[in-house]
Amino acid sequence: MDENLDFAACLRGMKGAELTSARNAVKQRLDLRSLGRRLCSRLSKGMAQRVAIAQALIHGPEILILDEPTAGLDPAQAQSLRDLIRQLGESCGILLASHILADMEQLCQRVIILNEGRQVAEQQLAGSNLVRIQLGSPPQDTTELEQLDGVATGDGWYQLALNSPVAVLSERLTAHGSRLAAVGPDPRPLQPAIPARGCHQPGSRRPTVIWSIARRELLATYTSASSWIALAAVQFILAWLLFLQLDVYLKILPELVAGNSPLGIIDMVVTPTLSSTTLILLVLIPLQGMGSFADEIRSGRITLLLSTPVSAWQLVAGKWLGLLLGNLPLVLLPLLMAWLLELGSAVDAGRLASSFLGLLLFTAMASAISIWLSAISERPLTAAAMSWGLLVLLWLLDANAGNVMQALSLNARLSPFFEGLVDTKHIVYFLAFTAAALGLATHRIWRLGGGE
Repeated sequence: MDENLDFAACLRGMKGAELTSARNAVKQRLDLRSLGRRLCSRLSKGMAQRVAIAQALIHGPEILILDEPTAGLDPAQAQSLRDLIRQLGESCGILLASHILADMEQLCQRVIILNEGRQVAEQQLAGSNLVRIQLGSPPQDTTELEQLDGVATGDGWYQLALNSPVAVLSERLTAHGSRLAAVGPDPRPLQPAIPARGCHQPGSRRPTVIWSIARRELLATYTSASSWIALAAVQFILAWLLFLQLDVYLKILPELVAGNSPLGIIDMVVTPTLSSTTLILLVLIPLQGMGSFADEIRSGRITLLLSTPVSAWQLVAGKWLGLLLGNLPLVLLPLLMAWLLELGSAVDAGRLASSFLGLLLFTAMASAISIWLSAISERPLTAAAMSWGLLVLLWLLDANAGNVMQALSLNARLSPFFEGLVDTKHIVYFLAFTAAALGLATHRIWRLGGGE
C-alpha cells in the first residue's frame, strides 16, 4: 500500500521528507497505519476504498471529489466510510457523485441532480425544516389541506411532507377539523425529485504525470537484479558478435582490397551486429513489457491507478515511455561499440545516425505492441507470447511476395536504415504501428476504467 501512496504523492510533485511526512499523516488520519506493507489486491473492498481516498488526500487538497464511494460495500463498510467522509468534510470541501439517495441524504448539504449532463433539480438539505407528519383524524376531503401554503408533497390521507413551521401548521389543521398524531424529520428528503443518470467531465491532467509514470517504470526496471543481469548478458553477446564479425572482416580484408570491393567495415561488421541487436530487442522487449498492464489487471491495482489523477492515455503513454527508455541502453550499446571502431578505421557517422534512428523506431513500435497486448491479457506470459508472435510474423513477411506483404514487412522497412537510407514512408510505417498500438491500449484501459 505504501508504494501506491508514494506513487500518488510523486504525481503531485512530492518527494523526500515531504513525501514521507504526507504518507504517514494520511495513514494516521484514515487509520491505515497497519497496512503499509500489505498488497492492495488482498485488501477488502472497504479498505481498498480507504486507500483510494488516501491517494486523493495525500497532497492536502482543498476539494475532494468522490465518485460512488460506497458502491459495492456491505452495510457496515458503507457506514464506516460515510463516517469517514463526514470527518473529512470538516477540513475540506467534498463533491460527491452518487446514485445512492441514502448517501446523498446523510452526507450532503446541497444536492444537484443531473440528467444526461444537464441540471434538472437542486435542493438544499442542510438546515431544512422539511418534516413528515401523520394525521390522527384526517378530513374526508384533503384537497383544501394539500393546497395550504407550506405543503410540499403528499402521499395520501395520513402523511404529508411539509415545509412550514409545525406550530403554524397545527393551527391550520385544527381549523380544518384535524389534528397531528406524529411529527418527525422527512426520512426521504430527495424523493420528490426523482434522480436521473448523471455524468461528469474529467478534468485536464498535467503533462508531467506521464514522466512520473515513466520514471516509476524505469526505477522498477533498474532496481531489479534480473534487469542488470540481462543487460550484462546482452552486452556480452553483442561484443562477442561484433568481434566475431571483425575477425572475419580482417581475414578477408586483403581479398576485398585486391578485388577493389566497395564493402567496408560498416557492411561487414556493423550492419550484421545491428541486425542481431534487432533480434535481441525483439525477444527482450515483450519480456520486459509483458507485465506492464497484465500484472496491474490481475492484481486489481488497475482500479487504484485509475482512481488517481491519471487518464487512460497518460497511463499508457507513461508505461510506454518507461519501457522505451528502459531499452534505450540496448540500442546505444552496439552503436557505441561501432563508433569505437573509428579509432582504427573510418566509420560513416551518417550511417550510424540512420541506424540509431531505425533501431529507435523499432524499439518504440515493439514497446507499443507489448503494452497493447499486455493490456488485453491478465497473464504476462500470454501477453509476451502474443507480442512475439506478432513481431516475428511481421519480421518474416516476404517483401518480394506482393504489395501487401511488402507494405507490412518489418525487415524490409528496417534494413534501409542500416544501409544509411532514411525514407519518409519507412518512418511512417513505424509511427503508424506505434500510434495504432498505443491507441488500442488506451481504449482498452479506458474501458477497464468504466468507459463505454
